[in-house]
Amino acid sequence: MYRTVTESIRDAVRTGGFFDDDARAEHLTVVFAERYFEAYEAYRRGERIPRCWAVAFEAADLPQRLMILQHLLLGMNAHINFDLGLATVAAASGDLEAVHADFLRVNEILYQVLNRLQGRLGTVSPRLSMLDRLGGPWDERLMYVGIHTCRDLAWQFANRLAESADATIEAEARDSDASCLASLMLRRWCALGVATNLIARVESRDIPAIVDALSRAEVDLDEAEQVVHAELAAGGSVVDSLQVAARYRRPMWTAR
Repeated sequence: MYRTVTESIRDAVRTGGFFDDDARAEHLTVVFAERYFEAYEAYRRGERIPRCWAVAFEAADLPQRLMILQHLLLGMNAHINFDLGLATVAAASGDLEAVHADFLRVNEILYQVLNRLQGRLGTVSPRLSMLDRLGGPWDERLMYVGIHTCRDLAWQFANRLAESADATIEAEARDSDASCLASLMLRRWCALGVATNLIARVESRDIPAIVDALSRAEVDLDEAEQVVHAELAAGGSVVDSLQVAARYRRPMWTAR
């Protein structure tokens, strides 16, 4: 899924005209990706890594089966709620506000990829597909709010990092918050935990097939630019984002 996002950003950079600064957007994408690879390699070597990533990696070895979606969300939690703010500050080179519009564009690409991959996830998770159909448009709306809330919190985190006298303290506090959220995703003995276990039982365990199912999504850059332009004009809040979606985006459930 993340490879698909990265390839979409690469294509936008090669085409030109989508980002305000193609070189900076490419740099942000590379720094963002490297944080995942560095965490993974350090984990394999037994070294200390951010706790939110440790929870995500350790989940792969848990005895109980998790939903494919849980694994995706654990990775997204660490990558968006922790890595994104750090990568944004690193790519901004001291001028954080200049990155804001391209930051929104990157996240709009992420949302489009997630939305378009929902149907493909159903090919390897039949019960999740059934719930998706029963949920109508509301799960897409919930996802939209969730992604944009995480994005806005990541931007606030980036601003705190840029203004902080001790960025390490800010990063540790953020890692603690993200790891707590990751732990909540893994709660087993609750109604949600029982439901996720029932879904996971009939999901595919064929990793290559799952990767293949999640590796194809086309991004509409014109639609993304319309949404980002309107969000910037409206102030970029989650509430405004919903109004923007209703006005500029095709109905979310038609993407299936």
